[in-house]
Amino acid sequence: MSGPTNFVIDPSGRGLYVNNSTADSIAQFAVGPERGELTPAGGTTPVPVPLMMALRHQD
Repeated sequence: MSGPTNFVIDPSGRGLYVNNSTADSIAQFAVGPERGELTPAGGTTPVPVPLMMALRHQD
């Protein structure tokens, strides 16, 4: 596999996280409230061969 392999939108709807197996990283994006446009936010996190992810809800 190469390129983006999975994505997750956070429960608030304001963040999107994308796995990129080619770059061995997870990229963060902010989701615009009006039209849903994506803006890079926070850079990338190195992760070896990211194929899947899930978010855990914390109270």
